[in-house]
Amino acid sequence: MILVLAGTQDGREIACQLGLQGYDVTVSVASEYGAALVQQAENVKVIQGKLQLADMKKFIMTMGISVVVDATHPFAKNVSENAIQACRETSIHYLRYERDSANVEGYSNVVLVDSYHEAVEKVNEMDGMVFLTTGSNSLDIFINGINDRTRIAARVLPGVQVMNKCIGLGLQPSQIIAMQGPFSRELNREMFKHYNTAVVVTKESGNIGGIEDKILAARDIGIPIIVITRPGIDYPLVVGTFEQVLERIEQWEK
Repeated sequence: MILVLAGTQDGREIACQLGLQGYDVTVSVASEYGAALVQQAENVKVIQGKLQLADMKKFIMTMGISVVVDATHPFAKNVSENAIQACRETSIHYLRYERDSANVEGYSNVVLVDSYHEAVEKVNEMDGMVFLTTGSNSLDIFINGINDRTRIAARVLPGVQVMNKCIGLGLQPSQIIAMQGPFSRELNREMFKHYNTAVVVTKESGNIGGIEDKILAARDIGIPIIVITRPGIDYPLVVGTFEQVLERIEQWEK
């Protein structure tokens, strides 16, 4: 059986494609919302919940997992590191599917930073409304770190848990944009204008995450966009297409 860690659209598609190829696949997602996004496909089942290292090892051994395909978000560092360690300790194959990076350095309005905390520092050097597109996992860092939380607008996924987290952190409904992307350049631009945005904050999630449309939308209205670069992870084996995923699995599963 193959375990696909699917925190992205890529991961969900890989799981379905592997199922269509006849492999028994379990898709691991963190939330109920993520589970609902997985298409029904032959040979594919879904498990929900965050797997820590011990949980992952137990699941691998109990279910007879032979390959872990890590197709989590580029910023899901803890999950990837746990998966690498779990595969090493259980002596099974690990394969990282990594979406392409976006070339963002050529844009004049891009400010590159290496961490969420550095992004907060940059924001606090600026005045005006902050439009966050960094997701809900890091939301507490920004809300607790930015010098005035009333100048935050946060675009997040429209899940109940996410909404509860936003409210629990003190955001008002008017500060929450709960929508499922991707978002076009035009829609981003109108959102930024609607919130009278002075600076956008995002992550380098690749073009499939819509980063270029965000950058161009911000440039259209003459505002900077802070881009958090991907964390450094020592992946044992990385591929970038489904064909490469399938090729590796075929080699291992002969």
